[in-house]
Order: sequence, then structure tokens, then C-alpha cells
Amino acid sequence: KCTELAASKGVILAFETMENDFCNTISKAMYFVNKVNSPYLKVYPDIGNITNATENIQDDIKSGYGHIVAAHLKETVPGVFRDMKFGTGRVDFEAAAQMFKEAGVCKFTAEFWYDRKDDWKEQLSSANGFLRKILDTVML
Repeated sequence: KCTELAASKGVILAFETMENDFCNTISKAMYFVNKVNSPYLKVYPDIGNITNATENIQDDIKSGYGHIVAAHLKETVPGVFRDMKFGTGRVDFEAAAQMFKEAGVCKFTAEFWYDRKDDWKEQLSSANGFLRKILDTVML
């Protein structure tokens, strides 16, 4: 079952896990969520950034249970956070989707990079097919 947002009215602010040491894991973002202690402050993790930041992705996702509003899907390899096509890096999207499902997360955003090539429609279609196959299998 998908996690309900804390309030039906109002604005929810969510920390995205970034590609820097300051806030590159859910557990680091949760420090601020817990310190502020507001139902309107949540976490929006980027699985690519988390994959590059920690070896224990499962424990990191568990650290945010009840506070994750959606997940950001992006491909990465160590030291590279941008301009990667899905399926060419080291992010285990299937395992991540399963972990997010267990955390009650059912909203996802995919990050795409425009590389100024003419085949951008085919790239979007390919990325959509890659992610939809995984999400449809895991989330249903």
C-alpha cells in the first residue's frame, strides 16, 4: 500500500538526496527531518546518488520509512551522476523498486539528460520501456 502524505492540505517540502557529501543519503536527510519534526518535511531520495554514496542501500532506505514522498530514478557509476542512459550503470533499479515498495513508496520520477542529439525521442522511449518494465513488474 502506498504511503499517504501527512496532510491533505498544505505544501510538503522534501529533501532530495544530492550528489554531494552534505545530503547524499536518506539517513543524512533524515537528520534534518527529525530535527525539524514537522509532518510537512519529508525526503525525496535519488537512487543513483544513494547508490554512489553508500554500500548499504537497503538500510538507507529503511532509515526513511514513513518519510519518503517519492523516489527519483537516475543511473550512475562511481563519480558520475549525469548524462547516463538507464541500464548502462550500476544502479539496481529492480532491487531499489522493491525496497521502495516495502517502504510504501509508489511515486517515481525518472531523470533524463538531453544530450543535444537528434534521437531524443528514441532515448525517451527506451528509458520509458526500461523503467516501466521494472516498475510494472515490481509494483503490481
